[in-house]
Amino acid sequence: MRDVQYKVTYAIAALAEPEVRTFDTHDEATDWIDECIQEQIDFAQDDANGNLTVREICEVRDDVMSLMRFEEVFS
Repeated sequence: MRDVQYKVTYAIAALAEPEVRTFDTHDEATDWIDECIQEQIDFAQDDANGNLTVREICEVRDDVMSLMRFEEVFS
């Protein structure tokens, strides 16, 4: 049986190279993705003085997700 890890590539616009992280479990990878999304939502909420609509929150989430790639890596 092959070991599997999970790689997340996050193409943060301000960085020349995307951030690439590898995790041992699916849960660790998705937890990190959720943290990145929540960080951007919090930033947008602060910028809007806490007045983001549900639609705007969904747009932030979708924007962050569009910059990420999630894949299984077998060894």
